[in-house]
Amino acid sequence: MRSFLCLVAVLSTTGCLLWDSGSQSSVNGLDGGSLGGSGGGCGGAATSSCAGVSLEASGALDLEVKRLALSGRVTLNGGPLPDVAAGRGRLVFERADIGEAVRVPLRSSGGSAYAVSVSPGEYLVAYEPQDAANWRATSDGCAAPGLAAMPCVGGLLQRVTVSTSGALDLDLQTVQMTGRVTVNGAMPPDAPGNRGVVLFALAGGGLARSQPFGNAGAVSWAVHLLKGRYAVSYDSQQRPCARDWPMPCNQGAVLLGGQELQASGVLDLDLPAVQLRGVLRQNGQALPWAAQSGQLEFTRRGESPFLTAPFASGAADYSLWLLKGRYTTVYRAASANCDGLTAADLTCAGAPVAGCP
Repeated sequence: MRSFLCLVAVLSTTGCLLWDSGSQSSVNGLDGGSLGGSGGGCGGAATSSCAGVSLEASGALDLEVKRLALSGRVTLNGGPLPDVAAGRGRLVFERADIGEAVRVPLRSSGGSAYAVSVSPGEYLVAYEPQDAANWRATSDGCAAPGLAAMPCVGGLLQRVTVSTSGALDLDLQTVQMTGRVTVNGAMPPDAPGNRGVVLFALAGGGLARSQPFGNAGAVSWAVHLLKGRYAVSYDSQQRPCARDWPMPCNQGAVLLGGQELQASGVLDLDLPAVQLRGVLRQNGQALPWAAQSGQLEFTRRGESPFLTAPFASGAADYSLWLLKGRYTTVYRAASANCDGLTAADLTCAGAPVAGCP
């Protein structure tokens, strides 16, 4: 059923606010619904039907905003929220039509009842981790050793249309996942520093970062996530990638796309890697000496690029590990070599050197 609310301006014409009453959706396996049946607002999908208010002459325009009260209890898989020292995150009531959000802290301990004042309209109700800038951003809540007590990824819980005050209980349905990481089926090699992390990107939500792999020994991880569909990726954390780094240098490389995580369990990950060695030449000759000699950029199809460490004093040989796949390779020149007065011996402009797009 569609409803219309018309705002009549004493100045001249009428502007109408249009909304869908009783709209429902299901996101990440959590049912959305309608609280009170209908709500209103001008924005989002409704703006194409809103003519606006014509302001062509001086006059009076009285306006009114409505207040409604929502209250409820937040649970974790049907049970009480655990006590945590750093905070249990926030509920977010976001209005897509005007880009405004109300954040409700879940505190760090005690009961999980909440109460909030809102205006009528359609809201995205989301969970936001304590350390996240917003519910679609990255959280490091699972980066500490052990299994986090609260989910470390933000996500949509319900889509609701609010037109009356009332109760809205919310349940955080989560999974606890553990796993090991191998390289070509074997324990990852030791390295001078952290060997990377696993990233979990929730469809329509935020991103969680696992515990760092460390610099030696077997690699295992444990994360606490909202149920849903995830892209699971590997990130080397190398910016840029040092010469002879023993782990793949890829950044945000997708290992599993569209992975449904609906039940707690084990998810082992293997990094299929190859080693590349080579030399960059200019016009078939070794690069001429230069204080800055540029670097190489590798991009696996559909993913973020990564850079090798800059070449040192014209020694343009490289050695690196990367995940198997199709790549383009670009030479990124050091433009500082060109002063505009004389043509430098080394090109100042980068160029594709392999697998041109």
